[in-house]
Amino acid sequence: MPTLQRQPGPDYAAHVTVGVPIETAFAAISTVDGLRGWWTEHTDGSAEPGGKLRFEFPKYEITKFMRVEESTRPTLVRWICAECSLPEWVGTELTFELTEADPARTELRFTHAGLQPQLECYGSCSAGWDYYLRSLASYLETGTGQPYRPINRDLADLAGLAPRLHRVAGVGHRHGRSRRGRRPPSRPAGPGSEHIRPRKRRTHP
Repeated sequence: MPTLQRQPGPDYAAHVTVGVPIETAFAAISTVDGLRGWWTEHTDGSAEPGGKLRFEFPKYEITKFMRVEESTRPTLVRWICAECSLPEWVGTELTFELTEADPARTELRFTHAGLQPQLECYGSCSAGWDYYLRSLASYLETGTGQPYRPINRDLADLAGLAPRLHRVAGVGHRHGRSRRGRRPPSRPAGPGSEHIRPRKRRTHP
């Protein structure tokens, strides 16, 4: 599995090199079907410049709308967050930059400008990007990502995120401790996750 590396700077930024041609990588970030394969299966809208994409996480009642500012084949995709249930995201800029390392490898640099450590959501959002960018790398190299799937309760559930997501979104939730004071059992997010235990570190979808 490719190694994801955080980049220094005021905003969240990360870099990963994947073993696929640049055109393949571009399709994963510039088409609705590609985005469904690694971020959330609940993706629709237009990925063309000037279009708007909707990313939904129904279990948490979280929706993110991205306005496509630029989509230059095969090197650049840039969005502005137009609306979001997480207010810290509104107005932030998300950029995917692709560089051909060689005909069979592509360097991906992702920056979420405006997602900075002083924001309340930075810890969970940055951990969420770490998870989903690894999902993108897996999708590219193996054909299988780990997008948000309510039926499988994605990694965020195992990290105990649901209560915080509902607080941020301003809605009620059924998660947390049971009536007897016990936490409900976690469920595997997918292959290899059977031994993951809930931790204090949380991730956003």
